[in-house]
Amino acid sequence: MYSSDLNGKNIKVVEKFANTITVENNKLYYAAKKSDKSYCIYEINEDLSGKKQISKPFYCTHILSITSKNAKYIVEENQVEETYKMDFTSGKITKIN
Repeated sequence: MYSSDLNGKNIKVVEKFANTITVENNKLYYAAKKSDKSYCIYEINEDLSGKKQISKPFYCTHILSITSKNAKYIVEENQVEETYKMDFTSGKITKIN
């Protein structure tokens, strides 16, 4: 994920391995892949200030969605895909399929 001035100058790396980006209430929510292949969800203001980690690290094969409250993702085990939902406030992980 990169940022730049409106004229395309001053390009900066915000997050090297970001994906599944959502904008909600003037904040960006995104997943970042760590060096150990786990993911964490982050919240950052639109002006790129105030970055904070809002999830504990987790492993998955696909991230389906991210909101300010939760993330839904797929984990594959023994060639079977299972869908989970992680609540950021409680940290609770629920199997949803």
